[in-house]
Amino acid sequence: ACGSGLKGATCGACPEKQFFAEDSGACTPCASEWIVVLLIGVALLVSALAGSYYMLPSKYSATASASFMLSAMGGLTVATFQIFGLVGASLKDMTYSSAFLDFGAFFVLDGKAWGVSCLGTTTATFAMTAVVFWMIPVCLVLLGCLSHLIPILKRNKLTWEWRKVISLIGNTLQTAFTTMTSLALVPFMCFKHPLGKYSVLKYPDIFCGSSEHTLMHWAGASLILLATAFV
Repeated sequence: ACGSGLKGATCGACPEKQFFAEDSGACTPCASEWIVVLLIGVALLVSALAGSYYMLPSKYSATASASFMLSAMGGLTVATFQIFGLVGASLKDMTYSSAFLDFGAFFVLDGKAWGVSCLGTTTATFAMTAVVFWMIPVCLVLLGCLSHLIPILKRNKLTWEWRKVISLIGNTLQTAFTTMTSLALVPFMCFKHPLGKYSVLKYPDIFCGSSEHTLMHWAGASLILLATAFV
């Protein structure tokens, strides 16, 4: 029998509408405000992308502008927390944890650390996380098109320039490169059970070679394809 409220052949999953809270070490019911939190997160992401466009310099110059310096510092900060998130994920196997490393889990989209499993099955949440990276260029292109349809932006010459949109797409995905590649490789790392079967290392409830694992493979492969644009 599985402990801590877990279920499944590998005791690696919580019942429906519950997630594994690492602070309590047991399955915990999902909060009813999860949808609201998700919508707020999407709104913040779109707002951050829109704001990042206006922080990019319009012209090349010998000296960096204040907005460019702030943008560069933000990118370095995110990259640093991504490294802390990856370190924290590896140290969890050694029963070591800290609030600082747990906070870094947010920057590597470690859904298990902050209850993303409330949104659906393991496979579905992994696929949705992978889609986030593909939505970044799509969202920026749509925002660029939308800017040309808003009269106040046209009057104030604030419509988006496509060369800056392309530059922003590259900057954003380059900043997220560490998270993107680490997430992409998750479905390709399996471990062997004593009985001979294999499970995904990060998601023991997903058996390697199953239909769920195949879907995760495709999602991970799509991220590897997207990441190769920066190699």
